[in-house]
Amino acid sequence: MLAFLIIVKCLKHHFNQESLNIKNLYLQLEYSELAVRKQILRLKKMGWLEVECSHLDKRVKYLFASKKLIEHCNQILKKTSP
Repeated sequence: MLAFLIIVKCLKHHFNQESLNIKNLYLQLEYSELAVRKQILRLKKMGWLEVECSHLDKRVKYLFASKKLIEHCNQILKKTSP
């Protein structure tokens, strides 16, 4: 369930053309920081998410939908549209 929530939030920010700060994600979800971090690393390893450091402050990290995730979502949307 947590992995699904992370993916949905990441896609929401992607489609709104916004950046998702990982620290803000920790605060938005009602799970421990450790649990969220573990799922992010798992999803990153599987190729669903990408993590990038801020250009201004390397301590700040942003979460992005990977090309794989975006393509997969586009395929699903094409199948479900009339």
